Amino acid sequence: MNWGRVSYDQGRNLMVVADMRMPVITQLTEREQFRKEHPDFLGDAHGVISAQFGLPYAHSIVNFMSPAGVPCLEPPWGTVSAVDLASGELVWQQPAGTGKDANIEGLGLQNPLPFYLGMPALGGAITTKSGLSFHSGTQDYYLRAYDTETGEVLWKGRLPSGSQSTPMTYVGKDGRQYIVLTAGVRATIRTTGRIT
Repeated sequence: MNWGRVSYDQGRNLMVVADMRMPVITQLTEREQFRKEHPDFLGDAHGVISAQFGLPYAHSIVNFMSPAGVPCLEPPWGTVSAVDLASGELVWQQPAGTGKDANIEGLGLQNPLPFYLGMPALGGAITTKSGLSFHSGTQDYYLRAYDTETGEVLWKGRLPSGSQSTPMTYVGKDGRQYIVLTAGVRATIRTTGRIT
């Protein structure tokens, strides 16, 4: 898991989780060397380098990517899965979205093809008592509804941009249940906010 969290369906005793399978290269730099290379560094919580002030080393981290700008391992690079909490068994697993809408940096293109690769999942899923799980934390611009028991994708809705967040739900004054999420451009995965 990355920034998302797990969702628990109490009635079915299932935990639904979105994961990310991205190899990274991480490196420690001695404090004095870091100060020489970055004399005015004040900090960046989401940057590729972290000063780790007060510790003997600074830290850098970058994704392990091919020259074409794709991860250096076989997909899926992210999944949405359900685990039976009584047995610990994996009940189902689906690739987390398609490669559609993702920028391929090495080629300077935005992928127009909706192949189910299983992209890195940045947001978690939510579950409802009715047996639905919702996930939008993918690089393609969709909110998906899964059958919590089987993992079947029952519905998907196009978003104006990538969400990369965990949806939430509430019941309105009209008695209907609503799903709410954020959808916006995220620089670290370079979604463009364009609908293609």
